Amino acid sequence: MGLDTPPKTTKGHWLSAGMALLVARGPDSISVEQLCQQVGLTKGSFYHHFKDHPQFVDELVADWQQQNLHQPINESTNGSGQARLSTLTALSAALDPEQEIAVRRLASRNDKVRAVLALVDEARMDYLATLYREAGLKPRQAADAAKIQYAGFVGAQSLWPHEFGAQVQKLGKIVDKLLMARNNSASADNCTSTNDVKGGSHTASAGSGRY
Repeated sequence: MGLDTPPKTTKGHWLSAGMALLVARGPDSISVEQLCQQVGLTKGSFYHHFKDHPQFVDELVADWQQQNLHQPINESTNGSGQARLSTLTALSAALDPEQEIAVRRLASRNDKVRAVLALVDEARMDYLATLYREAGLKPRQAADAAKIQYAGFVGAQSLWPHEFGAQVQKLGKIVDKLLMARNNSASADNCTSTNDVKGGSHTASAGSGRY
C-alpha cells in the first residue's frame, strides 16, 4: 500500500514521503517511479513541484538541513554559553537519528549531498565551539571540546539508535559537570592568585592554563 496522501498533495508531502522512503529503504528507493508508486500519484504531480529528480534531492536535503541544523541553532540563542549548551543538547536529543543516518548514506553516493553534509558538520562544530568559548574555555580548548561532543552525537546515532535521546542527554550532563568543575577550579585559582599578590607573592596561577 502507498503512503496516505492528503487530497491536495504539496511539495512538503513529497519531501516527507521521500524522507520516509530514504530511511526505510535507502538511496535507491527515492527514484521518481518509486516515489510516485508509494505516494499513489503520477509523475505529472511530481514534476508539477520539481523540475527534475536532482532538484527533488536538493530540496529533500535542504529540508533536513533546516530541521536539523538551522532550527536547533535558532532555538538556542538565549542565555549564557552554558545555558545555550544545555538547550542545544535538549534540542539535539529530540532529533531523529534514523534520518541523519539515511542522509549520510545518501551522501556516500552523491557528491552534492556529501558537500552539504560537510558544511552541516562544520557549522555544528563551529557553533558548539562558540558556546564553549562563551562558557569559559579558551579557543583551542573549545574547538577540541566541540569535536569530542560532536563525535559522541554522531556516534550515538549508530551505537544507540533506540536510546539516542537518552544518550545525548547523558553526554550533555557530563559536559555540564566538566564545565562546572573547570569554572569552579578557575575561580579558586584566581582567588589564590589574588591573595598571593596581596601577600607579596607574584606566583602565577597554574589553573589558568588547564584544559
